[in-house]
Parts: sequence; C-alpha cells; structure tokens
Amino acid sequence: MTTTTIPQTLSGAGPLTRLRDLLRLIGELRDVEDPFTSRDGLRRSIGLLLELAQLMGVSDPWTDRVRAIVDDDRLLDVVLAIIQYLLGLASHEVRDGAVRVSMAGEVERSVVVEQQSLLDWLPIVVQIINLLKLIRGDA
Repeated sequence: MTTTTIPQTLSGAGPLTRLRDLLRLIGELRDVEDPFTSRDGLRRSIGLLLELAQLMGVSDPWTDRVRAIVDDDRLLDVVLAIIQYLLGLASHEVRDGAVRVSMAGEVERSVVVEQQSLLDWLPIVVQIINLLKLIRGDA
C-alpha cells in the first residue's frame, strides 16, 4: 500500500474549501484584464499566482522570488518589459549590452533591461507566461 503526502498548506482546510478556493483563483486569473501589457494587470496576475502557489504548497524559494516582483515597482517594470519583449508586444533596441524596451500599454514608456537582469529573470518570466497562458486558456 502506498501513501501520499499532502503538502501542509493543502491539508489544513477541507477538500471542498480547497476546491472552491482553487476554482475561485482560476476564475479570477482568467478575468484579469491586460496581464501582459499593464502593470496593474501583471501585478494582479502575479498576486493570484502567489495565492495559487500557496494553496498548492509550492516551495518558498520560488514564491519569494516571484513576490519580489510585486514588491518592487522597478523590478515589476523590468519583468513587464521582458514579457512584452518575449511576446513581441514591444519594440526594442540593443545598445551597450542592454535592451531598451518601448512597452505597449496604457502609457507607452521605455525600460532598460540590463543583460544580467535578463539572464536572472528570464526563466521565471517564462514560467509566469506559461502558467498564465495555460490557466487563461490562451495556450
């Protein structure tokens, strides 16, 4: 007989409560407007992803790293610029080892993304994009 270990965050509430919370989060993520083109949309989407991660018992290193994005406006702009760059939603130019991204959205603005920032954040940005697209049914 095999036993399954349920993460502590999932075992605290009853199954129906967890299911209701999961469905609520998925519904809210699908309803977020402009998750890839606005700061508010991205901030809201990441906040909901963090709630989902907590519900599912995702490791603290990942959630701490993602939480840093919504806690720091400059970092949020860098991540939004990387997302728009990857999705082809923004124009860009490369100069002196940095990418200047002219972001689309409610207010057009430019953000300079240094090479190291791009390397540091690219893996987690790809995870965020994939999660949001999968949950929203955009994939």
